[in-house]
Amino acid sequence: MTNFAEYVKINDYTLQMIRDTLFNPKPMLEIPSAPYWYDDEDEKIWWKEENINTLRQYHPEEIGYEIVQGSGIAEGELLGGCLDVFIELIGTPIWPKVNEWQGKIMFLETSEEDMSCDYLTWILRNLQAQGIFDVIKGILVGKPARRSKYEPYKDVYKKVVGKEAGHPEIPIMFNVNFGHAEPIGIIPYGLKCRLDADNKTLTLLEPATM
Repeated sequence: MTNFAEYVKINDYTLQMIRDTLFNPKPMLEIPSAPYWYDDEDEKIWWKEENINTLRQYHPEEIGYEIVQGSGIAEGELLGGCLDVFIELIGTPIWPKVNEWQGKIMFLETSEEDMSCDYLTWILRNLQAQGIFDVIKGILVGKPARRSKYEPYKDVYKKVVGKEAGHPEIPIMFNVNFGHAEPIGIIPYGLKCRLDADNKTLTLLEPATM
């Protein structure tokens, strides 16, 4: 929602994804990688009166979607969220039970609070201990809000999911535009999607609105 209150204007990618996902529903909708990214670590624009006419400066996206591990096509309903919040929900009545993760495409992201790799490891190990990685079909990982965490976070996912949990076959798509890193797209809860690891594409298989 903060994108609607951005200084100067909302970025074009987010605006187009809002239009395509919510206001122009289609039976299938490919979610493309954004053609640019924003460095929230070194170029953050603070909410201050003197910045009201300051436009974000984006950089060309040179990586796009990246497959950390796995291959082929995975299809399932979307379920996930921000890992910073997950730790507050685990063990409560609203935390999904293992059977509710069955066959899902899990989407995960971290906030701009600069989560350490050790902390990320511990959270993923908790999901592993719950048996969640044993039942999901694939994982979408949001672009890290801090560019310095890009490669380190990838290594954590490969280590915990692929090696420790013993699931190197689970396709993990990294650098997806959702969560806290700009620009932000839309990942609708509960919708069926297709993660194509071979072609590096992400597609919603049903409309988000009617």
